[in-house]
Amino acid sequence: MVSAIRVARRLLLTEPFQRLGAKLHLPALDECYEFEPSVGDKQYLECLIRTVAITSYHPAGTVSMGNASHGVLDSAFR
Repeated sequence: MVSAIRVARRLLLTEPFQRLGAKLHLPALDECYEFEPSVGDKQYLECLIRTVAITSYHPAGTVSMGNASHGVLDSAFR
């Protein structure tokens, strides 16, 4: 995740993103008060990630489809 943030910063510094006014927001979090909010401070980035990162967990599954006798759904999703 630290590497991903640094890659994002490099992308934001490119001319196309700069034309759009893109900026990286690095909040000064109470939980990370002892670190400088900076992409160069690995300890800050690790604290930031541990404090604000969320998963994109989405419960999902698969079912057998089609006209076969074992299919749960037919080709019309019925």
